[in-house]
Amino acid sequence: MPDAIPTAAIMRLARGLRVSRSVFETAFDEIGARHRAPSFMQLAETRNQIDPLPAGAERDRMDFAAAMERANADGWLVAFVFQKFSDLSAGVSDDARPELQSMVNAHQHFAAALDVTTGTMNALRRCCLILSERPDPNSPGKTIADELGSGFLIGPHLVLTNHHVVAGLLDPVTGTPKPDAVPLVRFDYHMGQRELVPPVNIRGSPDWLFTASPSVPGASAETAAALAGHLDYAILRLDGRPGHARGHYDIAAAPAPPAVGVGLELWQFPKGQPMKVVGNVRAPAPQGLGIDADPMPPRIHYLMNALHGSSGGLVLDGDKRPVAMHDAGFEAGALGGDRVNRAIPLALIARHAGAALTAELVRTPPRLYWSPGRALPILGRTQLQEHIHRAIDGRARIIAVLTGPDQTGARRPRIGRSFTHRVLSACLPPDRHHVLLIETSQIDPDPFVTARRIVGLMGPEARVELPGASGETTLDADATGVLVDRTVQALLTAAPGKTVWLMIDDIDADPIGTQWGASDYLVALYRRAVSEPRLRIVLAGLPKRLEGLGDLQDATLVEYLAAPPGPAELNAWIEGVLTRDMPPDEFSPRLAALLRDLAEAGLAAGDDMVPPGCPTEALARLLTRHAQKAFLGTGGAP
Repeated sequence: MPDAIPTAAIMRLARGLRVSRSVFETAFDEIGARHRAPSFMQLAETRNQIDPLPAGAERDRMDFAAAMERANADGWLVAFVFQKFSDLSAGVSDDARPELQSMVNAHQHFAAALDVTTGTMNALRRCCLILSERPDPNSPGKTIADELGSGFLIGPHLVLTNHHVVAGLLDPVTGTPKPDAVPLVRFDYHMGQRELVPPVNIRGSPDWLFTASPSVPGASAETAAALAGHLDYAILRLDGRPGHARGHYDIAAAPAPPAVGVGLELWQFPKGQPMKVVGNVRAPAPQGLGIDADPMPPRIHYLMNALHGSSGGLVLDGDKRPVAMHDAGFEAGALGGDRVNRAIPLALIARHAGAALTAELVRTPPRLYWSPGRALPILGRTQLQEHIHRAIDGRARIIAVLTGPDQTGARRPRIGRSFTHRVLSACLPPDRHHVLLIETSQIDPDPFVTARRIVGLMGPEARVELPGASGETTLDADATGVLVDRTVQALLTAAPGKTVWLMIDDIDADPIGTQWGASDYLVALYRRAVSEPRLRIVLAGLPKRLEGLGDLQDATLVEYLAAPPGPAELNAWIEGVLTRDMPPDEFSPRLAALLRDLAEAGLAAGDDMVPPGCPTEALARLLTRHAQKAFLGTGGAP
């Protein structure tokens, strides 16, 4: 409750007001109703019974003072003055104006400008429209997207929305997703189609419903207990991790909602329109619920406009911190009393989702943007990163990087296969993993030579663990039996306590002959990795899937590498490194520093079109060559 206003200040304000009795009464009763206060007329009659006065200006002033004294005692006088400032300030006397302004100042909160601008940018990037797809009856093979509601990122791959938003995609009996019913989320839907920032659609993953709590059944009264037991939320898994670049909200750290009368904002997609935002203040709950005294009630109520499609919208406080999720709109005559727009505190959802949500976020690997030592940026290869982390957990043992031929059947130029080793090194902490790299040009038809070369990557001393050809059995038998056993033993012994990752690179450049003894040896080594907890295999440059190894398919993850990183991968890298969670005023300095470094790099490379030692000229030429194409329209017109 805000600090009480001194009685003398209230009397000065009452005597200085120049509004009519009817204007004051209307304003007072509107705000008072939200706080279940007696009407202005009731308070005025009570005062007049104690100190009768004839109708006129003096009685009005005393009645104004009595009403404001009651509001002050109940803790909402400041909110009344703040929200009805324009009504009360009309013609106010010079003596009363400071009192009026001081009450407004007491209600206003100083928000850090940087927090507000950064919070706004975060909401623009993290909020999304929830849709469902169905076949288009007029266009076979095409789909129609129906708007369901709003949502926002609470993890790299997790979106929070209302349960009732996606209820149509769930079996009404089991509560599990219907066959082939998968939600679609749309980010960057701000003002329709834009060339530079088009809306981005991401489908839910096959196991898209992570966890949920249903809404109160339609036939049940919305009591405080019913609302507390039905938090009406659903957490959706996405087939991708947009939260790595866009950022996401940590709902476990969400603050408690602000007090009644304090401002809030609702970010939403009403009726499937591009994103909208509306602000107002928190209001008291309907009287029948009896939850206003609860510091963390099952719902908070507010006076903010919302429509169908707003459900699941993000509610921010004045500092642009996430505090709640919108779940229902106005409904006159609802069970428990007229229902105003309301939301569910995020802290309650985080508490309900509990350990399962925490565990899901913990086991979600971070997106890596730099190779070890920040030597080189990692552009794209997000699927490979996912595969590596699944293999770390033992959910797979072999990673295959497929690079098929181009349209003419020729081998594609190097498009990042060798970069696989850098990504491996970035994802694998050296205190728990050891990465070995061998190119197929080093694979010898003799399996014993190949084994010595592989084990020799651990150091000369490791080779002594390997046998020579025994002469007692065939080479194939030695290769697939004793030789594989000794190879694995030597590798693991040389890296105690670590998982060994053997990467074979450039397979399409120097194919391994299928008739070689080394081929049987390597296949046996692949099979051993499936059962050996501390061994993983990475095959880079395969022109097609491994043949004749159907028993390894369940243990193998495949990355299809068809082209070098393009604009989308570069954009994701810039978002993750240069813009995520950054205040908008830092965007230009960061971009300027990047462009200047590029220009100076051109000088260092000996660009003969630039005067030596002139980075300004180099930068101008860099922009001349590239800015028009990147930022301007045809013919150079903006």
